[in-house]
Amino acid sequence: MRPTRRRSLTMILGTSLVLASLLSAMVPAIATLAAPRPIKVVSHEATVSITHRRIVPLPFDASHVTVHWSHAHDAQVSVAFGERPNAFGEDLPVGHSESSDHDGDETFGAVLWTGGARFVRVTTDRPIGRLTVVGIDAQADKGLVKGPGGVASAATSQPNIISRAEWGADESKRFDSGGNETWPPSFSPMQKAIVHHTAGRNDDPNPAATVRAIYHLYAVTRDFGDMGYNFLIDESGRIYEGRYSRPYASGEEPTGEDLAGNVVRGAHATNFNDGTVGIVLLGTFTNRLPTAAARTSLEKFLAWKLERHGIDPLGSSVYVNPVLGNTKNIPNIAGHRQVSQTACPGNTFYPTFPTLRQNVANRIAATTGPDNDTTPPAVASFEPLVPDPTGSHAISFGLVFREPVVGLEASDFDVGGSSSGWSVDDITGTAASYTVTLNASNPSNGSLEVTLVDGAVTDLAGLPGPVDPVEASVGYAFDDDAPTVSLWQTPHKTYVNNPDLDYVDVTAVFSEPVLGFSPSDVIIGGSSHAADPWKVPMIFGSGASYGFSVSNNDWANGTLTFRVADGSVTDLAGNPVTGSNTVSMVFDASKPTTTAPRASLRSGVSIGTKDAVRLTWSGGDVGPAGLASYEVARSMDGGAFKTIASGLTANSLNVSLKPGHKYRFEVRARDKAGNVGAWKAGPTLKAKLIQQTKAKIVYRGTWRTAWSSAYSGGSVRYATASGAKAKLLTKARSIAFVT
Repeated sequence: MRPTRRRSLTMILGTSLVLASLLSAMVPAIATLAAPRPIKVVSHEATVSITHRRIVPLPFDASHVTVHWSHAHDAQVSVAFGERPNAFGEDLPVGHSESSDHDGDETFGAVLWTGGARFVRVTTDRPIGRLTVVGIDAQADKGLVKGPGGVASAATSQPNIISRAEWGADESKRFDSGGNETWPPSFSPMQKAIVHHTAGRNDDPNPAATVRAIYHLYAVTRDFGDMGYNFLIDESGRIYEGRYSRPYASGEEPTGEDLAGNVVRGAHATNFNDGTVGIVLLGTFTNRLPTAAARTSLEKFLAWKLERHGIDPLGSSVYVNPVLGNTKNIPNIAGHRQVSQTACPGNTFYPTFPTLRQNVANRIAATTGPDNDTTPPAVASFEPLVPDPTGSHAISFGLVFREPVVGLEASDFDVGGSSSGWSVDDITGTAASYTVTLNASNPSNGSLEVTLVDGAVTDLAGLPGPVDPVEASVGYAFDDDAPTVSLWQTPHKTYVNNPDLDYVDVTAVFSEPVLGFSPSDVIIGGSSHAADPWKVPMIFGSGASYGFSVSNNDWANGTLTFRVADGSVTDLAGNPVTGSNTVSMVFDASKPTTTAPRASLRSGVSIGTKDAVRLTWSGGDVGPAGLASYEVARSMDGGAFKTIASGLTANSLNVSLKPGHKYRFEVRARDKAGNVGAWKAGPTLKAKLIQQTKAKIVYRGTWRTAWSSAYSGGSVRYATASGAKAKLLTKARSIAFVT
């Protein structure tokens, strides 16, 4: 609708900026760098078995440590840190991070600040066969890349948020070895806010470094490709951007949303990540409350976010996962424990949630209504959600207001431009976030211009806006080219032998945005799949960039193939996709075998022949990978076995034996998947050279003797007439006559 009133914003906006600068001075400062740049974070992993207590050394001064272990999910694990192996601080309980299907049977602990530990003492209440200590150097001497900016004055205005660039995020961690985004963003309308604690240390001296360490844990150690939390809040009340959503314009505050106001999917609450915003407070709140500054920032953040999306902070409703379909009735501001089996966000903090919800509601009420709001609604962004130019006959624009509005209708838009036949077909959204879709049955090439007229909507105080018309435009060009798609898998190799690897991460990069990409579009084949089917649980991403996992938690040996089928999806113009490359992998956890090596004297050798003895064996591989090579080791006179040859592709090896010594040889095989079989040892061998002059040799017939210093025994006997014979009675594995 189109109200007629128009107002000036000049004086009100000027006042807001003054208040913002005053409030920013109230935020405590931490160390900053001069210019935005990524801060490199490195880690080291040490995997051990532990019965009760074990000290694990680290190769550098770790600013943070986390641990993860297999199988024993309920194990009570604690850690202590020290600069020396005989001097440790207090034992700290390892709180559990949110698990996911991606983690399999692995339990991950929280990231803990250490202050520069070189040694970690791990204590458990039960034996753990495989526990990994991860030392992280998040460069604790560096804080923010740029100091915090101003905090907006209105309770429901967006608070200052420290961007990923400002806390030093290394964006390269979000990409696989092929340069593709490992976890492309996907978006859904916001339904709930879920509050967490990190279960890390309180009184953190450098929270920006801790944010970097948490990012490294999720993106690298846990192989997610990015941070799981949408936003983080430290004890001083600073709010940090978490999960990547999109590039922002210069000076634009990060929102964690797309251009239509839909929130990006995180990884903070299993089965409740789509359509929710996960906010985590740094620290552990089992026996203490968050600081007043942290609680205040949480209230401000929630007031802004919930009002922006028209969500009642005091309400509850049924959450419906738009991707997985699971449902649950939960509060609109929920604690993590209300959607997962966890103590998060802490036994002391969680009981205060009724007060938290009421405080958020009070902040929203304090800035809405005619008694509090004298600012007309304004447009924050109005942008096309499709490429420019596009070949789509349905073009959507994201329209985001700076506050909730009502009354948006198709008649509020003027449609123009040189491309003809367009009209507003649909408007979806609520509060401050909308998607406006235009359709045309047979458009001509050219530009499409859409204008939101002034006074089209009203805010909750009844004020009309925007004050001036707002225009968005995009080009249209006829498109009949079929999109293409390329798949890239991680691990990026043909052979896999790790039985604990129960998924393959895949990125699917299309040549242009597509519609309708779903798990059923991925065609899986191979003998491993036939024996025990693999599956694609879900696909995430949007536009032209997607990711998925091909998973099986108990795979069978065999081949695995997957591809995107011809015509399975279409581009925005309706052109069906050309099928992708086929990824072929071999899964083989079986160890190859060999027989014991047998020794024989080579035929046709002389007394001076090198390597006169031939070792032979046979090998086999019950798995599908096939044999790759052999390794041979030798023991001399009862000593330790030492490898004498490796990388052999033939099943034989010529060796030398010195008379008077005892030898033993063993062989093992390696297959193409990297599986290494057990050593298989042969018998003990002793070489003996018997001269023709020895009495053990009995001659019959006519033989003659010749003498020469060139002969090993000084002489040689040879037969001069037919019927001559020589007989040696001995026990040996192999015998040969040499000259």
